[in-house]
Amino acid sequence: MKTLTVTAIVVVLMTIGAFGYPPNGSAEEDKNIEQMITAAKTPADHKAIADFYRNEGVAFRKEADQHAQLAQKLAAEAGGQAPWWTGRR
Repeated sequence: MKTLTVTAIVVVLMTIGAFGYPPNGSAEEDKNIEQMITAAKTPADHKAIADFYRNEGVAFRKEADQHAQLAQKLAAEAGGQAPWWTGRR
């Protein structure tokens, strides 16, 4: 029964993840950054591009940490060890 519950939770979370959240970047945002890269001339232009990617990296790391914590929690609820990719065995 516990395995069924954990499986159901995982399915629900994956469904929410697949349909409930917008992607981190949009096609329009990708075009804008590509245009910024192509048009960059000044140090300020290059700094703005670097800041964009730095902020994007921070957001991706935060999301990855959240996913690792969730994986650890679900594995613990299932009575097993956390998966190797969480780094939290």
